[in-house]
Parts: sequence; structure tokens; C-alpha cells
Amino acid sequence: MKRTFQTALLLMHFSLFMMLMGGATMETFINFPNWVADIPASLMRVREFLAVRNPGMFFQTVAPLTLLTGLLFVLVGWHVAPARNFIAASIVLLIAVELITFNMIYPKLRILLGRGDQAGVQHSTEQLTQAAHELLTINSWRLAFMFVAAGLSAAGLIKFFNAPQPAER
Repeated sequence: MKRTFQTALLLMHFSLFMMLMGGATMETFINFPNWVADIPASLMRVREFLAVRNPGMFFQTVAPLTLLTGLLFVLVGWHVAPARNFIAASIVLLIAVELITFNMIYPKLRILLGRGDQAGVQHSTEQLTQAAHELLTINSWRLAFMFVAAGLSAAGLIKFFNAPQPAER
């Protein structure tokens, strides 16, 4: 029963991680280039397009669930050391990704798209262009960290299924 619960947690964690990676990769290669294609007109189109829902609604749900399922696996799968260590390392990197997001990405997004009381704040085209290029650079690093973390998570998954199973009592 314990092994089944560990397996379910690890598979949920890995599935969520792949969803997170897919979303981040799509944002990087599809959405962000469209944002910076014709500043400021492109940003106006983005603001209009994202009026009802935005990618943050996906990431702010999936990222915490990915962290939670990973942490729960580390706790429940503590005795499966090789898998636990890889998953724990992936969680550390994912936390770093979240810190980068909150401390470096969100401020750039506020400049580019506005938010709440800042929605009416005007920035020059040069400021917007600079913020966009900084966003792309920071996001590239963030995505690289996510790929490494996803690789560690995949390694943990493989280690888990290759680990000897304890005898049933």
C-alpha cells in the first residue's frame, strides 16, 4: 500500500512537472516573441488578449502543486534514497525558479503589461523594450533551470522504479 501511494505521488509530481515545462516552453518560444515583436503595439494586443485569463493562472496553480507533490514524495518515499535525492534536488531548483519568477520576472511583467493600480502607468518605448529584453534573458535562465530540474525529476522517477521493493509484511 505504501509503495502504491509513493508511486501515485511520484507520478503526479512528474506529470505536473511536465505540464509546467510544456507551459513554460510554450510561453518562451511562442508567446514572448510575439510580445516583443512590435513594442508598444504588441504589448497593447497582449493586454487586450489577456483581459480575461492569463498564463499566471495556470502557473500559479501547477507550480505549487508540483512542489507539493514532490515534497510529499520526499517525505513518504524517504527510504528510497536514490529517488528521494533526485526529487529533493529538483524541488530545490524549482524553488529557485519560483524565486526568480517572483523577484525578477514579475517586476518586468508589471512594466510591460501593468497590473492593478499600475495599469495606467505609461513607460517610454525604450523602457518597454529594455524590460522586454531583460525579461527574455531572465526567462531563458529560468527555463534552463526548469529543464535541469525536470531532468532530475525524471532521474528520480527512473531510480524509484529501479529501486528494490521492500518485502511485503
